[in-house]
Amino acid sequence: MNLKNALEPFDRRRGILISTWPRPQRDYGGYLRPSCTGGDGFLVSVMSDLVTELSRNLDTAPWSLLKLHAQRGGLIWVQPDLDLLQVAVAVAQDQVQLVEEWLRKGAMRKPTLQDFAELDVAPQREFMSVVVQPWVLFQDLKN
Repeated sequence: MNLKNALEPFDRRRGILISTWPRPQRDYGGYLRPSCTGGDGFLVSVMSDLVTELSRNLDTAPWSLLKLHAQRGGLIWVQPDLDLLQVAVAVAQDQVQLVEEWLRKGAMRKPTLQDFAELDVAPQREFMSVVVQPWVLFQDLKN
């Protein structure tokens, strides 16, 4: 698999971009309520709410569950030297340059066939994960 495939959701022309900016002023199901229509207050409010929401969604998951997302091509493995929450925020905010840098360095990538073979041996192995649609980001549990 080409790592550049992981960048497809960041292409604005394809209409599948996930972004937190700009947002119209309205209620977003109780968690994204911009405090004003523009300026720093809006950005700070959205950023704070995004980090809060993503941190609430951080959870452990066994490989057997994550594998289902890998089969549809939506699983991204984040290496332990990166903070999973920071990566999730960067993906959600469409920070393309930062994400491309991590991809280039191999700090985040789609699982390979070799990874599948190794992980299938222990389907109950636990990982930390977070959903940033259409992706599921996962990382080895830190000791």
